[in-house]
Amino acid sequence: MVYKTDSSNQFKIDDRAKISIPLEAKKDSNENTFYIGKLQFNGMLSLEDGQSFMVFISDENCEELQIGPLASFKNYSRKIMETEYVPNKKIHIPLRAHVDNYKKPYYVGELKGKGFIPANRGLFFTIFTSIEGREEIQISSLKINSDK
Repeated sequence: MVYKTDSSNQFKIDDRAKISIPLEAKKDSNENTFYIGKLQFNGMLSLEDGQSFMVFISDENCEELQIGPLASFKNYSRKIMETEYVPNKKIHIPLRAHVDNYKKPYYVGELKGKGFIPANRGLFFTIFTSIEGREEIQISSLKINSDK
């Protein structure tokens, strides 16, 4: 939601106006659950301004990844992951566990660096939360399906 804040034509972005990506639960060979999600739009995610990745997986069939700008006043992680976007290379973002007001866990990862992550060809997110202390998001490019 975007709304006008004053007569000087300044606009404020609502904090709830994030990209929401539904996640699909999968099992690995050890029966650990991991999650996948896909995103494609004609734009980019800015690393220069930073991005925040929030993972909500407590409610079955409502698992979701939210991506929004990194807020300078709200640093969730102990350390913000710093990187430079390299085409066709996976980005690994450590996640930190938090607990909401309902005592349900959620995870946050923050990323900042040089360049932009283009989303026009599609992004694939793999989220691992099964091993405590090794939670992470992996971001890679969607593979182009050449089968017709």
